[in-house]
Amino acid sequence: MSQISLELHHQISQFLYREAKLLDDWKFREWLDVLAEDISYTLRTTPNAQTRDRRRSIEPPTTWVFNDTKDLLERRVARLETGMAWAEEPPSRTTHMVSNVIVEATEVEGEYDVYVTYLLYRTQKEKDVTIYCGKRH
Repeated sequence: MSQISLELHHQISQFLYREAKLLDDWKFREWLDVLAEDISYTLRTTPNAQTRDRRRSIEPPTTWVFNDTKDLLERRVARLETGMAWAEEPPSRTTHMVSNVIVEATEVEGEYDVYVTYLLYRTQKEKDVTIYCGKRH
């Protein structure tokens, strides 16, 4: 693990906080503009395995919720912009909380491994509340 400067850590943390604000403010087009062209934007579930299964090296199946490229993200945003995304009527209100930012240098100059934990609080309609908790890399 290679050390990085406090200034670089701060800059990367600020990027993550601004990214969360763009999403919370429904500025999806601006959010797309800050993403790398070769982004792999994925979400998968990792089910817990029973102890007896882990001892026998039996892993439960992983389910992909999404596995998007920048092009697919662009299509998602374009669909939201049409006003015809009925699942977002009324629009969700979100608060992204990002913490535990760890930044490590990679072998590629100017690229870093960044690990964060997050909490996403989402409300829609009167009593529709969902809380997501996870990790990002």
